[in-house]
Amino acid sequence: MTIFHLRFRSNSQVLYAHLTYATALPAFAKRLLLAGLLATQPLVGYAEHVVGVFAPLSGAYAPIGRSLRNGVVLALEQAEDGGRFGDVRLSIRTVDDSGPPKAVAERVTKFVRDEYAILVIGPAISSQAEAAADLANHVRFPLLALGASEGITATGKWAFRLTMSPYKTLHALAAQAFAAQGTTGNALAPASATRTGQRLALIHAKGNRGYASQAAEFRAAAVRAGARVVGDFAVDVASDFLNTTSAAVRDTAADVVFFAMDAEPGAALAYAITTPNLTPPDNPAAPTAALKRPLFVFPPAAAQAALARIGGPAVEQALTAADYLPEAQSEANTQFRAAYQARFGEPANAWAGTGFAAGQLASEAIRNAGPNPTPETVRLALERVSGVDLLIGRGRWQQDAGRNPSYAPQLYVVRDGKFAPITPAGSR
Repeated sequence: MTIFHLRFRSNSQVLYAHLTYATALPAFAKRLLLAGLLATQPLVGYAEHVVGVFAPLSGAYAPIGRSLRNGVVLALEQAEDGGRFGDVRLSIRTVDDSGPPKAVAERVTKFVRDEYAILVIGPAISSQAEAAADLANHVRFPLLALGASEGITATGKWAFRLTMSPYKTLHALAAQAFAAQGTTGNALAPASATRTGQRLALIHAKGNRGYASQAAEFRAAAVRAGARVVGDFAVDVASDFLNTTSAAVRDTAADVVFFAMDAEPGAALAYAITTPNLTPPDNPAAPTAALKRPLFVFPPAAAQAALARIGGPAVEQALTAADYLPEAQSEANTQFRAAYQARFGEPANAWAGTGFAAGQLASEAIRNAGPNPTPETVRLALERVSGVDLLIGRGRWQQDAGRNPSYAPQLYVVRDGKFAPITPAGSR
């Protein structure tokens, strides 16, 4: 556990001791009773109020977790230093959320019980967040998840999430691909109306239910836009799939190819489709064969540097989207990148920006929760937050009555090996 501020225990700890040692209630009943008291009563005597940040701090995803945590910390520190919380002071504590969903959910609940936290931000993975959200609604503490699954908010009124369903972003990508694509595969070519009858091929990572559902959602949106599906492939990205799959995709003569998979295999396959019989290079200057180049479309998960690095010229003009990328062009993003570099000594990445947006949302709720924030007042404040400017997406972050967020998605085109923001079709 990482502690960013010192804090002091209060007479709320004495309250828990009374419940623990002076009653005959079962342990789970005492925890629920304590949670109910803490959810509605100010934490008298607390010098600082605890906010928990759950992110992967060990294993393969540790770099992601560190960036998420840093982004949250920077946003909360800026709000506190700027006087947004008045006399309220925060103790920001980060906890590793690595592990199976049930274990992570129990870790979140134990943290809230032991630390009297007024808010938990995280976990980062949707399956973990859904499990933690379910317990949050039983124990009654507000949880602001970083996952996008609608199942998180469906658990009940104590669960919130930062990012909207990826399906809305996929709809925007499909609209862009079939309304703005010219005959050269240029994603930025002007078009006055939807180009009906264009051929679509879809490829998704076999065995990944999330990617399979994304491919199905993109397919449905594309068909509504007038596309004609000419191929639908499930590939085992752990096997030698490049030659067979690339040949099959070329045989479809597709105008648009959608990849529902991670950046690395997607970029390698895109290169193989346009450059037969060659191994994909780690060199953007490598030549490509003179083949027809479809418009390649990648999901938000593939919006990473590896896409352009591995795909090279094959992914030039490819479309993708992201809730946040450092390339976003706004004054707020320029200020964030400078502040992040100064605070942590490294450039901000996509995960850092997502964490910062979560910290912005949490700051808004804590400020509106009043001078003595409790889990209940923070929950109520989170419920009422809407129409605020966050670092993610384009335009203002909104939230409906079911606590489902929405915002205008930010689309990007790969240009000269970089992600260049574009205005989506229909927004011009």
